[in-house]
Amino acid sequence: MLARQYSGGNNGALMATKAKFEGRGIHENSGRRGLEMLRDRKIAAINREGYFRRPTLYALTFYEIDDCHWVSGQLLLAPTYVAQHDYLRWCPQSKTGVPQCVQTTTTVGVKQGATSTICTHGGGNEP
Repeated sequence: MLARQYSGGNNGALMATKAKFEGRGIHENSGRRGLEMLRDRKIAAINREGYFRRPTLYALTFYEIDDCHWVSGQLLLAPTYVAQHDYLRWCPQSKTGVPQCVQTTTTVGVKQGATSTICTHGGGNEP
C-alpha cells in the first residue's frame, strides 16, 4: 500500500490510514501488523509520528527520501540522494532474541561512496 502511493517525489510523506486500509479491503488490525513487520524489517521507516488528526508518515528505504517541505510538523528523516537500503541490514531474531546471521560488509550503490553492512543469514539455528 505504501509503495503504490509513491509518485517519484513523495517518499517520506506516505500514509497508511484506516481509510486506506479499508479501501483496499484490509482489516485495520492486519494492516497495522503488516506495517509493524515492514518497520521491523527496515523496509519502511517513520518520518513523522501521527498526532491529533494527522497520520503517521512513512518512507520506503529502497527509494531515496524526498524533501517533503510541504508537510507540516517535524520530520524525523532528512532528505537523501541515495536510497538507504536499511532492509539489507535486517537480521531475524531467534526465539531467545539473539540475531541469527553472519555479518559481512559489502559496498552497495557506490554512488557518493555509500557503503552498507549486509546481513547474510547463516545456516542452522546458531546465533
